[in-house]
Amino acid sequence: MLETNKIAAVNFGLLVVFIFIAGCTQLTKENAKITTVSGYVISGGDTTPEGLFDVPRVFVYEIRKDDGSVVNVAYTAYPPSPVGNNEMKKIRLKGPISIGVYLIAHGTYNKETNTLIVANDGDYIETYPKKP
Repeated sequence: MLETNKIAAVNFGLLVVFIFIAGCTQLTKENAKITTVSGYVISGGDTTPEGLFDVPRVFVYEIRKDDGSVVNVAYTAYPPSPVGNNEMKKIRLKGPISIGVYLIAHGTYNKETNTLIVANDGDYIETYPKKP
């Protein structure tokens, strides 16, 4: 198993499976809830190990919320395929994500990892040049 601090890759012959580390924590009613967060992007990007192509790419961004606290926002982008196309239809991405933009995200918040995971039907990420 190849591990970094953000992602684990498990190789099963020709099939490589990626697991976002924040997603490894079992989500229960006590440590996860559906919510919306917003703030300015202060760091982050693609956490996929270099040299891998045509694989799901995990993006994690650190957001400084209006109250000054920091939260991670994560989503997975899938390469074109029947499965990948269906997964990408679940979420809505509006606008480019870069350091300094204002980001609003809706998804499942895991308080143990301080990460909002954007992955389910109706989840979204929107970005704006400044706070709307």
